[in-house]
Amino acid sequence: MSNIVISNATPIISLCSVGYEFVLKELFHQILIPRAVDMELRSLDKPGSRFSELKWVEVVSVQNEGCRKINHLIFYAICITL
Repeated sequence: MSNIVISNATPIISLCSVGYEFVLKELFHQILIPRAVDMELRSLDKPGSRFSELKWVEVVSVQNEGCRKINHLIFYAICITL
């Protein structure tokens, strides 16, 4: 079974800035990022602006407040794992 994680922009920018975005794939196999996160990354002239183009990254729509809260908690789980 594959591990899947939802992420916001902060860990993506941090890992891309040091060339370690592959760590997310090794830990979780598939990364889901909300459309708003993709738009934020693309609007920045920083590492990670093309993150959503990686094959193991999927851009998704966040449908409700419950998902937003889960996204916030998973962000902390990523930071603790790394």
